[in-house]
Amino acid sequence: VEYAGEEGMLRLHVTVLHSLLEAVLDPNVHVVDIAGTSLRHLMGLEPYQRACASMHTSARRYLSVHERMRPGAAPMSVQERSALPSSREVWRCADSSSYPQWICSISSALARASPDEGLRACSQVLEESAPFAEELFAPLLLLAVKGGEAGTAKRVGEYLTQHVLSEKDSHAAALRVVLGS
Repeated sequence: VEYAGEEGMLRLHVTVLHSLLEAVLDPNVHVVDIAGTSLRHLMGLEPYQRACASMHTSARRYLSVHERMRPGAAPMSVQERSALPSSREVWRCADSSSYPQWICSISSALARASPDEGLRACSQVLEESAPFAEELFAPLLLLAVKGGEAGTAKRVGEYLTQHVLSEKDSHAAALRVVLGS
């Protein structure tokens, strides 16, 4: 799926909203809390309001619950855009026990490097929810490669080649998610 241009970003924002709706049903209460906080924040951003308006009526009804911040809740602080990490630990996935941590870490790092405030607002959910991180990995990777500053595509390609694709002990799920991107 292409996420270039206004229509592509609309599709990405719809994907993020759908994925967050799934995250608020997570069995982990902490994930539910941060997903709900992220949804409330996103519903205050005009691009995500447009995405919500383009969604099916049932999804819009459920999202409308998150349009207003609950009384007494502090506004979400969104991190400033950060550079992509170069650390081997972030990019390398060696075994099945490290895959959930890896997909969360790499997806969260890609979100923090995004120019999109809404994606940066999701970085904490991405850090905690492997299904959410796996769902958004491909679009986040594509945005980093296509929308990053000069040299980003080359750096990302080098990191993935060096730490995932060329390592004998890379976990199959990490290979699958990278090659599927």
